[in-house]
Amino acid sequence: MIFQETYDLVLSRRKTQTRRVLKPGQRSVKNLAIKSVRGVTTYADALISDYVDGATLLAYVGQVRTVQPGRGKAGTRKIRITGLREEDLWCISQSDIVAEGVTLPALTGAPRVIRLYSTEFTVIRLVRQSGSLHPHSGRTML
Repeated sequence: MIFQETYDLVLSRRKTQTRRVLKPGQRSVKNLAIKSVRGVTTYADALISDYVDGATLLAYVGQVRTVQPGRGKAGTRKIRITGLREEDLWCISQSDIVAEGVTLPALTGAPRVIRLYSTEFTVIRLVRQSGSLHPHSGRTML
């Protein structure tokens, strides 16, 4: 996940969630079957993107993602997604704004139908493999 302007807040654990605008075709799903290993299926809340030929899993609770300071830049920490929820732009509370780590711009005149998905996370570890840092896309085809 890219945190260009709030990277330091994520690493210092002062930012514990992020919000992104839901794009057309994206939606949250409760208790989606994520994977099956040896006959045991794992279910989690997830964010998917629907397409004509199927769906793409974008994020799910329990997923581990690399934190990147910018597009194409290597990450140095990993986060575990601990919650996903969908909400209306106009329903963000003051405590959510604080948890987001940034102040929201003035929203005068913004449409009232903007839907957001909120990803809650915790920083879990340093990313190193064979002496080099590497990003992780986290995308899996359903």
